[in-house]
Amino acid sequence: MLIYQFRPDAYTGASAISMGTFTDYYAWLTLDALPGIRFSDTFHVLRPLEHHGVGPAVCLLAFQLLVLSTLLAALKEWMHSPTAAAGKTAAAQV
Repeated sequence: MLIYQFRPDAYTGASAISMGTFTDYYAWLTLDALPGIRFSDTFHVLRPLEHHGVGPAVCLLAFQLLVLSTLLAALKEWMHSPTAAAGKTAAAQV
């Protein structure tokens, strides 16, 4: 939203751009990033905004890296949890 306030031409696609529009945009990005689901094609949901320029692209990259690092941290924690270890032990005994 801060980039939009300084460069209104950085985002296009909605008649009135507000914080709700940005929330929709980042929710769409998150759902569209889920592997194998193809959210926008499956549900025919159009991208709420388009970004233009380096500033918005850097924000988008930072958001995607944040989501990726969070998912990898959760996966690592799950792999080292006692229930995951018990499942590995039970599978090895069979």
